[in-house]
Amino acid sequence: MSNDRKIRPALAIPIVAMAFSALFLTFWPSGVFLLPEALNYHAVTIAWALIAVSVIFVPIHLEQKWAKVLASIMAILVVLYSSAFIFVHLIFDGMVGYDLLQETPHGDCTLRLYRGNGGATTSYWLVVREECEYLNLVQTRREHLSRYRAYDGVMTLTDKGLLTLDIEPYGDIPAESQSVNLIN
Repeated sequence: MSNDRKIRPALAIPIVAMAFSALFLTFWPSGVFLLPEALNYHAVTIAWALIAVSVIFVPIHLEQKWAKVLASIMAILVVLYSSAFIFVHLIFDGMVGYDLLQETPHGDCTLRLYRGNGGATTSYWLVVREECEYLNLVQTRREHLSRYRAYDGVMTLTDKGLLTLDIEPYGDIPAESQSVNLIN
């Protein structure tokens, strides 16, 4: 009985740390971002590091040999994955760039047309995002239109809420027009 009381508080800290990190990582790609932009990358890196450090402490506090072995294997895998994630993040941070081409207000938010550039081995693309800022700390993003292999375009928004993206020809790709109704 007394061992159970010692184990539970010892496991509580890494379990809470892993739960917090998992919760953060679950909501991070869903369109909610921290401002300034660099905080998102740092927060994700910290969350993965926190998971890795937390997982290391779980096998220490287990009594059954099979549970210790299994938890140790899981800890090693999580630490390797977290280390790889952090390494790749530090090496490739900033490789994908977005150039703002056009913006227009839409209610409390702003519609922005971006040209994406993934580097030497990928083509350009266009994306229209609706971005809303709250308290200059949090930004929500919702992607409305996107087109791969496109370099330039013009975005228009009508009074009736119809968003149109007129895409210029690019290489052997002909001109194109995409539309979406923003009023549901």
